Amino acid sequence: MCAGRAAARRPGGGWSMDTAVSHPTDSGMEYRWWYGRRSLAALLILLMGVFNNANAGAETAQLALYGQARARLAAGDLAGFQQLETKLRSFPLYPYLQYAAIQRDFTTVPDQTVEQFLSRYPQLPITPLLRTAWLRQLGRRQDWSTLLADYRGEQDVVVRCFLAQAQAATGHKDEALAQAKSLWRVGYAQPASCDATFELLANNGALTPDLVRQRLLLMLGAGHVRLADYLIAQLPGPEQPVASAWVTVYRDPGRSLTFPPAALGEPAQAQQALEAAFTHAATQDPAAAHVLWGKVAARYGVDAEVRARVDGSIALYAAYDELPQAERWLARLPPASTNDIVRAWRVRNALRAGDWRTVVKAIAVMPQAQRDQDAWCYWDARALDALGNGKQARARFRQCARRFSYYGFLAADAIGAPYYWGDAIPSPDPARQAKVRNEPGAVRALLLHRADQPADAQREWRALVRGGLDDRAQLAAARVAAAAHWPWAAMYAAASAGVRNASGLIFPLGYLQEVRTSSARSGIPAPWLLAMIRRESAFKPGVCSHAGACGLMQLIPGTAQSLYRRIEGQDAAPLETLSEPGQNIALGSRYLGELKDRFGSLVIAGAAYNAGPARVATWVVGGPAPGSARWIETLPYGETREYLQAVLFNKVVYELRLTGDTSRITTILHENVYASSAPSRPVLRD
Repeated sequence: MCAGRAAARRPGGGWSMDTAVSHPTDSGMEYRWWYGRRSLAALLILLMGVFNNANAGAETAQLALYGQARARLAAGDLAGFQQLETKLRSFPLYPYLQYAAIQRDFTTVPDQTVEQFLSRYPQLPITPLLRTAWLRQLGRRQDWSTLLADYRGEQDVVVRCFLAQAQAATGHKDEALAQAKSLWRVGYAQPASCDATFELLANNGALTPDLVRQRLLLMLGAGHVRLADYLIAQLPGPEQPVASAWVTVYRDPGRSLTFPPAALGEPAQAQQALEAAFTHAATQDPAAAHVLWGKVAARYGVDAEVRARVDGSIALYAAYDELPQAERWLARLPPASTNDIVRAWRVRNALRAGDWRTVVKAIAVMPQAQRDQDAWCYWDARALDALGNGKQARARFRQCARRFSYYGFLAADAIGAPYYWGDAIPSPDPARQAKVRNEPGAVRALLLHRADQPADAQREWRALVRGGLDDRAQLAAARVAAAAHWPWAAMYAAASAGVRNASGLIFPLGYLQEVRTSSARSGIPAPWLLAMIRRESAFKPGVCSHAGACGLMQLIPGTAQSLYRRIEGQDAAPLETLSEPGQNIALGSRYLGELKDRFGSLVIAGAAYNAGPARVATWVVGGPAPGSARWIETLPYGETREYLQAVLFNKVVYELRLTGDTSRITTILHENVYASSAPSRPVLRD
């Protein structure tokens, strides 16, 4: 490994790495907080310390009472809850106690209590949530007049369905039918609460055959055929065969050659059905779809625009599947169907084949904005270099290397340049931080964070940061969050302020002790674990994805339970342990270690962690060297490609932050083609 020492430059009064940990490097350089020396700032810090110490005890005591009140409410001890609640009416989180009490049994809460909350706390981030729940409740009990009075434009689908029913019940039939039609024209199933809304269309003669056909075609286009039989049944008998033929062709595109063209109805809708069928077929077998589509398009006289879109889908899936025909099909696409994705995959397809001339040509025809993106800046330079155009390549590499990104690091390695660590940020401003810290939203967010209500805390913090703070105030908010040991909030505010550098605001050392403990046990380097946590969860321990992965390292419960049995010797891990930082990192690092043992590389193990080991096992066969930059760039899953690039980039930064050293990114990737020209000590630049 080529390791380097990072040094910081501080022009014009300088910037700091914003880490609360100060440690000397071998050269004597220290990363440290850089405070101004003006006496006013020093006095402010002193006064803030005195004031904060005087109030910290009272705030902690109130927070303890708040926690007790929530516990009493959860246990059903309403008398105990009310006794504590009276002591907390001046506490900033008092509205959250009221909200919790309303949520506990929404159906029995007096209307007046909800109405008072909505009118008293319009600025709270939880108020829209309560209003939506309230409107749903009003709809369920068919209190149409109150629902109309309290509706504020909410876009919740259930509320909108009840809104249409309310409008119909109060004599506003035209508005009700217009609302119902907009809810009908979607390519997916709507909630059961919308059934009565759609009955309005049928009962008023507004559910026309054309409206039914529109939705069926939208469903096919979205790949949702579950409701097809229901929709066909809504059509008059003589019109059902055409719709049935659409579904048949979707399920078996070859049948389109056995139908007479008239069987698919009028040309525009027939072509829409065929486009849906063959776009879906491209995902299953692009080679077979290509052969069949040429015959079908000619048989049905498909318009050039539709044909180009389907050709584009087939060509893209051929590239994803590494078919040798992909480059030819991509190159033949007309300009109308050549978008950024198609242009990117022309490059990736050529990269996979090592066809550097086509790489240069494919990047050259990109629009300037796309050509200047980090990825294509780097690969353009790589291709020029591979073709022997050293002078042009070096100039392009220099252009790319001045970017704080994965590709910027790769480009710096190519020319032996020091890494660029991002732009300077202003020194801390204690007065501004004090002002932000005392904003009501900041007070509530920080207290909610301490009270272990992460979702509420994050909503408050987002509302604060996005609710009118300028860049300087957002930066101050980031430093407030960092001081409160809340890494996600520091990252969020700093990113909102436009900060993009290697500072602790953007790359916090969250849960460092737990990371180091798991690193020692698993053998996975601490910078790698921090890099994954930053990408997986942004340091939010309680977050769960739509796929069910939870915690700092986003573990699927089934995987976690299997790991838990092997580590702890117990039958299963309680699901709540996934939100416990130490346990989650221990399990995640153990799993990553097992994947590394299987695949022999942390880079490939990282891909397997994201996409699954079975899938990755198919990606390491043939093509570019597994684990290389070319291999990552040509992965068929965009999510995994971006994931690996982010983790590798993060890893280099975290290695710098933890040790002052940093590996060259090409060394991590096992791409040593430029390693000999790379300096051993990258320099931290402002």
